[in-house]
Amino acid sequence: MVDRGGIIGLVLYPLLLTDRNTARMSDIMAHIDHFIALGAGGNLGLGGDLDGFGTMPVGLTCVSSYKVLAEEITGEFGEDMSFRIMSGNFHDFFIRYFEG
Repeated sequence: MVDRGGIIGLVLYPLLLTDRNTARMSDIMAHIDHFIALGAGGNLGLGGDLDGFGTMPVGLTCVSSYKVLAEEITGEFGEDMSFRIMSGNFHDFFIRYFEG
């Protein structure tokens, strides 16, 4: 994905974030950190599939909780990376591949 300029949608499904039934913000941050360590910081964005599972990570209830998530990401990885994950990487991807 990195080499080809693809986009990776960060999934917030608890069982994909941890082996427990309950995921926490720290699990999301560890998941993001893992992608960044693989060199995918410029390819990572929010998957947004919040309606396909019955439980959310602690602290997130619906898409309106993205503000809380953005604050957590900013605190952990800085404003630039938070912007990139929250919208910038998807924006750049769509401009690169779909702008006529």
